[in-house]
Amino acid sequence: MDAIELLTRQHREIERLFARVEGGRGTDQHSFFLQLARALRLHTFLEEQIFYPAARKSAEDLVNDSFEDHDTMKRLLTDAEDLGTEHQSFSVQLTDLREAVQDHLRSEEQDLFPQVRKALGADELETMGSDMESSAEEWEQEDTGTTEQLEPQPQTLVEPPANSLDR
Repeated sequence: MDAIELLTRQHREIERLFARVEGGRGTDQHSFFLQLARALRLHTFLEEQIFYPAARKSAEDLVNDSFEDHDTMKRLLTDAEDLGTEHQSFSVQLTDLREAVQDHLRSEEQDLFPQVRKALGADELETMGSDMESSAEEWEQEDTGTTEQLEPQPQTLVEPPANSLDR
């Protein structure tokens, strides 16, 4: 599968996961959100490490815009994770994240992908797709489950020892 086909397939999976998170409740919603966060992280990793460097040759401005989109999406994802799915503002945060992701996916599919497909050609895209599949497998094996931070954590106030303030 070529790189653009792989990324487009990931786009559809991300959209499907958003729908599941939005339709889920309780532990189901939490589980779907963990899957979504993982899918977004893998997708951005593959784009930033493999696809964008190759695409930059033919579409520098679009790639720069995509990096900016990723920064926004990462911030919104972290904000949603920090809130947790049980928080009353989670749905608003999820909507903001979904809108940012949808705009990014649309921009890639309408502007970046056609330009890169034309510039790189089938052979290079096939090779890149294979590299991305291998990297995705490695990433999956190495992923430490950073989205596990989404588990609800009790809020605990810890006071420093009294003598630590005297220094």
